[in-house]
Amino acid sequence: MKYKRLSSEELQALEPEFINFLASNSITAPDWLALKEEDMTRVDELIDLFSDMVFENILQKTTYVEYLSPRDLMIFHCKEDSLHMVGIQLSEECAIDLTDEDFFDVWQTTEGIRGIQVYSKEKKYTGERTIDVFQLIESGCVITDDKLFNTLLKLC
Repeated sequence: MKYKRLSSEELQALEPEFINFLASNSITAPDWLALKEEDMTRVDELIDLFSDMVFENILQKTTYVEYLSPRDLMIFHCKEDSLHMVGIQLSEECAIDLTDEDFFDVWQTTEGIRGIQVYSKEKKYTGERTIDVFQLIESGCVITDDKLFNTLLKLC
């Protein structure tokens, strides 16, 4: 497997797509039931292949992912050949919590908050783009849009 196997719940949510996948592989409903009785290795292979296809499709379309914790915010622009990250890091003396939904309102209306660092970095992918993006998601990032990335980029 290139990524990871979809959970039972995820497979259920994608049932119509999975049925189409099976049909595109000339597997009918009776064939699928027979496979589940007779050849679990083949069943596992098909689920793994479908899982990889789902993740590949999502990851190819993903252009921004975000990681948020009380002290760190990192937004990654997943370009074709590199990751461009902008972030906010709070020092220990800063009593603000980045997970507070009012953080940006407080930050914009309060002058002189100490201990907030906005930064930007860019690096080439260490391997295949989709695998690097998948690893970011597995480490806690969520798919997002470009709004906050562009706002923070202006502050760097």
